[in-house]
Amino acid sequence: MFDSLEVQVIYPTNGSQGLDAAVVHGVSAYNFGAVLRQGWYGTDKVDQAFQSLDMAAKARTDEANGAKLAYFPLTPTRREDAPNPDMVEAYEYYHTPRGQRANAPSTAPVRCLAQLATYDAFHNVEIFLTQLLQIIAGSKAGSRWMSEDVYKRAASKSKNLHIVEGASHVGLYDKPDLVAEAMSNLAPFFKKNLVTQEVTLPATAGATSESLGAPGSRPFCGR
Repeated sequence: MFDSLEVQVIYPTNGSQGLDAAVVHGVSAYNFGAVLRQGWYGTDKVDQAFQSLDMAAKARTDEANGAKLAYFPLTPTRREDAPNPDMVEAYEYYHTPRGQRANAPSTAPVRCLAQLATYDAFHNVEIFLTQLLQIIAGSKAGSRWMSEDVYKRAASKSKNLHIVEGASHVGLYDKPDLVAEAMSNLAPFFKKNLVTQEVTLPATAGATSESLGAPGSRPFCGR
C-alpha cells in the first residue's frame, strides 16, 4: 500500500536534522501540530490548541492519581463522527478492511497532546531543508495547504509540487489511478537524483531506516 509514503514528518524530526538525506519527498504531507493549532483546513483560530493542552494536563494529573493511561483517537472511530470528507475516508482506511491493521489501532496517549500542540514538523525548513524536494498532494485534500506551505518555505533550490487532480488526502494512499500518477512523478525523481551504492557494514553493525509514518501510527506518540 502507498500509506508508507504519506508524510507526517517529511524531514526527520524537523528541518534541522537529517542532512545525510540526498532527496526529500512527501505525499499527502501532514503537520500534526499545525492541525491542532489551525484545524484540518488551516483556517481555525489558534485558541483551539489550548483545549489540547488542558486535556493533556488533566490526563497527567489523573494518571498521577492512579488512573489508567488515557488514549484519544487519531482518526474517527465511527463514520458519523467524521467532520469532513477526508476524515470519512480516514475512517474507512483505518477502521475497515480497506487498510485496517490489528497492530495500528490509530490512537495516542492524551498526555501527548501537550507535545503535539506545540510541535511543528516543518520547523526551520526555510533554513535547513536544502535537499532536492518533491511534494505531491491531492487537489481535493483538505491537507493540501500543508504541502503548499512546506513547498513554499523550503530552502531547496530544486523543488517541485505536483497536484493530483481529483485526489483526496487518503485517496493517495491506495487508489490505483491516484497512486499511479503519484508514482509517475516519484519514480523519475528518484531515478534522476539517487545513485545506488554498495555499502559493506561490519558484522556487528545493524541497518536502520527512517519511517515517515501516517495518521494511524504516529512514531512519537501513536500506536
